[in-house]
Amino acid sequence: MAIPEYRGRGADEISMTKYLADSAWHVYQCLSWCDFVAREKAPIGLHYAGLHLRTAVEHLWFEIFFAAKGGRVSMLEYMKSVENATKLYKLIEHYAPEYQKFAEFDQII
Repeated sequence: MAIPEYRGRGADEISMTKYLADSAWHVYQCLSWCDFVAREKAPIGLHYAGLHLRTAVEHLWFEIFFAAKGGRVSMLEYMKSVENATKLYKLIEHYAPEYQKFAEFDQII
């Protein structure tokens, strides 16, 4: 998902945005709330921004895990992976041992 313009959105517009199961959607929501807080001096929006940012990171880790598993994750594997973030990192290391090198390479590019 390409992140659309997030500036200038009101609280109603942000909160009524159609949900997408995508880490980028959560980043978009987080940026929208941060912009709202800066413009309206409404610090409660930081709470929503933080929730979206955390969810974006967790969703991204799951997307990486899902891709590393070749797009096949059983319900049991899913339940075990989301039970504990440390387990998810270990599973990603197991199924994609070169991921760290790939991530570093991606940052260089």
